[in-house]
Formats: sequence, structure tokens, C-alpha cells
Amino acid sequence: MDSRNRGYLLALIGVFIFALTMPVTKFVVGTDNPSSVSPVFATFLRALIAGVCSIGYLLVTYKLRFPRALLRPLLISAAGTVVGFPLLLSMGLVGATSIQGAVVTGFLPMATAVMMSLYLGKQQNVPFWVCAIIGFGLIATFSYLQGDGSFRPSDVYLMLAVLSAAAGYVAGAKVSEQIPPSQAICWVLIVSLPLTLPMTFLFWPDHTISGVTWAGLGYLGIFSMWLGFFAWYKGMNLAGPIAASQVQLLQPFIALFLSSLLLGEQLDVVTIGFAVALIATLVVSKRLSLRA
Repeated sequence: MDSRNRGYLLALIGVFIFALTMPVTKFVVGTDNPSSVSPVFATFLRALIAGVCSIGYLLVTYKLRFPRALLRPLLISAAGTVVGFPLLLSMGLVGATSIQGAVVTGFLPMATAVMMSLYLGKQQNVPFWVCAIIGFGLIATFSYLQGDGSFRPSDVYLMLAVLSAAAGYVAGAKVSEQIPPSQAICWVLIVSLPLTLPMTFLFWPDHTISGVTWAGLGYLGIFSMWLGFFAWYKGMNLAGPIAASQVQLLQPFIALFLSSLLLGEQLDVVTIGFAVALIATLVVSKRLSLRA
């Protein structure tokens, strides 16, 4: 297998790991699970696990030297991706379905592009902003319909989760300009430890947690929060950012399928239609940006 194909494979593995995050999170915090945990505990435990793994990785690779000059973007990235996104996503999935979460978070690439444009002060053409508005309109309309004609708190949490992750990714990109992405990921998690460690034990559940729930929490910490990014960035490096981004378009559909398969959630034509429309908007936006 040549390097480009290996890149595609690694990117697909990363996308699959991220897609599985949605139903696993729903199971861990959902009311249907008798040993479910609170969104706060799930958020900080997964970050704690990933932070400990990050220390081990940097020790083994002899890279445990703190980049002090990058402290500010590291903290911003941590606030958005380590705390904000997982917490808001978990809070949203308490009341919303995993399928709804998959559709709404499908807007994340567009939201990140918008945040990056605003952060860099980059002038985008009118069609780009039209696509961004259409994309947001799609997830807002879908959420409104899922709430039977109203916006529920869970709908708002999911949309705020997307914005939080987008802001964190922009700050993380700033860090990755100075150090390799693998180290950037680890340091974002390590600088979060002074918060994630005490908060994990402060919000430790007072009930018995089943083995399958612990397995779900372990998956979120080791794979969703850590190893998935290694696979994704390595695949992007081998296949190229543009090629890898095409693989990423599969993520919402994989998440929809896994949510239906693992949780038994109903996947209907309306949901698939909104997902297709959202991805089509992203494709058009990317092509316009590349052309520009």
C-alpha cells in the first residue's frame, strides 16, 4: 500500500473513531442507561484519561518540554475542545438523540472555516457566506423540527458545542504552526490537567457504574480524545489536507448509521435529507474557497 492510500485509510480510521463518539457519549450520559454518569463527570474523566496518555507519549518520545510561548493559544484551545465541546455535547445528548447530534455537528467544518476567517481577518467571497448561512439554517431548522416546533435546551447546547469546538480548533491550528500536531494535541490536554484532575474526583458518581459504561468512558478518553487525532493528522499528512477533508465528509453519515445500529434510534428520510443537504453545502463552500 502506497503512502497516499495509507493516508486515506488512517483518515478513515480517524473519522470512524470520531463518528463513534456520538453514540458512545449518548449511551454514557443518556437516561436509558441505568448506570449513566453526569455530563460533567464524563467530560472531565475523558480529558483526564487523555491527559495522562499524553504525558506518557511525550515522555516516551522525549518531547516533554513545555512550549511556554504557546500557553495562551493552548489554553484557548483547551477551553474550546477539551472542556467546552465535550461538556456541551454531553449536555445536549441528555435530551437529544445521537442522530440529531450527528447532523448538528456536521456543521463543524463550516463553523471552523467561519471562525478561521474572522480570526485571520480573511476576506471571503459572498457565496462562502451564503453557504455558511444556509448551513446554519439547516441545522437550526432540523433542531426545531426535532423539538416538535420549538427549540429545547438540548438543541441550544448542541449548537453551542459546535461553536466551542470551532473556536478551539482555530486556536489549536495556531499551536500546530509552531509544533507538530501530535505534540499540540498532547499539550492542549496536559495544560487542562490542573482543572480536569480535581473536577473528575469532585463530580465522581455516588452510584455503581457498570462495566460497559466504564468501557464507553475509556473509549471517549483514549480514542475520541486522543488516538483519533493521531490517526487523522497522520492520514492528512500522507494523503494531503484536501483529500483527507473529502473523507471527513463521511463522518455524519457514519455517525447516523452507528447511532441507528448501536442505540436503535430511528433513522428516517427527513434526517438523511438534512444530512445530505448540509454536506452538499459544505462541498460547494470548499470548492468555492479552493477556486478563490
